[in-house]
Amino acid sequence: MRKFLYLTVIGLGLLSFGFTWKYPVPLEGIYPLKLKTLTIFDLSSGEIPLFGSMAELTDSKPDFLAIDGIDYQQFSRVKFGNFRFGNNEVKCWFMIAQNSAGYWDSFYLDQNLDNRLTKKEEIKSFQTNQRKKSGYTIWQADSLIPVSVTISYKGITKEYQQNLYFFISTIAESKKDEYHVSAVAYNASFLEGEFKAGTTKGNRLYKFIIIDADGNGCFNDYGKDLLFMNLRQDGSFHKNECQKLPEFFDSTGADKTIKQLRINLLPFSLKLGITEAISDFDPAQLEPPLSQPIDAKQESVPAPDAAPTPTSDDLTKVKPADSGSGN
Repeated sequence: MRKFLYLTVIGLGLLSFGFTWKYPVPLEGIYPLKLKTLTIFDLSSGEIPLFGSMAELTDSKPDFLAIDGIDYQQFSRVKFGNFRFGNNEVKCWFMIAQNSAGYWDSFYLDQNLDNRLTKKEEIKSFQTNQRKKSGYTIWQADSLIPVSVTISYKGITKEYQQNLYFFISTIAESKKDEYHVSAVAYNASFLEGEFKAGTTKGNRLYKFIIIDADGNGCFNDYGKDLLFMNLRQDGSFHKNECQKLPEFFDSTGADKTIKQLRINLLPFSLKLGITEAISDFDPAQLEPPLSQPIDAKQESVPAPDAAPTPTSDDLTKVKPADSGSGN
């Protein structure tokens, strides 16, 4: 059977990026991050690609999933599904239903992870589009306003939660006896910061952003997530200023010696650490201080004019365990 066509939201094109660090090399240090949210206009510019997280769908409602105030039996066709957000194996469940025009745009998402769907958790900002391609009839519904979802994370010393914003798309594809429905989530939240980098004209501050390109709610998927660096320093980010997020990269010092540096990131954090690859860096210091969800529209760290302190002396090292040898 021919594979179905999985189509992404208009403007969310796929791009290929290399692993080679192609920017001015950042200096070692711990840098503060801000959490911000993309709009549909940012995505339609074509400068920022998102790949999305595909949901698992089923025709049966899980026994543990409660439905409160929604008469879902009124719908002729209903499916249930879940997204796997964060790194804590917690599933975010939802229910979708098909309308009389063929679109799956009745969407109820468990935004607070309580395994309960309510009327107020309905996503209402869908824009629909029907077309034909290669013999398939395609019904696509794309949310124009990102919806807040609580994400659960397993940190170094504790578990914590964070609210992020996601665009949702549903796609139904039909050809003769073939019919398939899919749901995709695109992470609209991103991390923004500034770091100092060495150039031929001395050290300069560069603004950067980290995009959760695969839509799983984690920002440290090295080789998958995207790093933009505003080389033009025009306040905007462009696709030719982007590469896949590297974990390790080489830095050449003033004496021409080369050492390997590492980007230290947690799945979610408001700090980024750049250290020597072999240093005893404690990633626990990157954990958010709060254990309750923070709204993604809040500015949780100082504005960028609070400059980072990119020196290796400012990095907290892990102290070796006491050997118990006394004096």
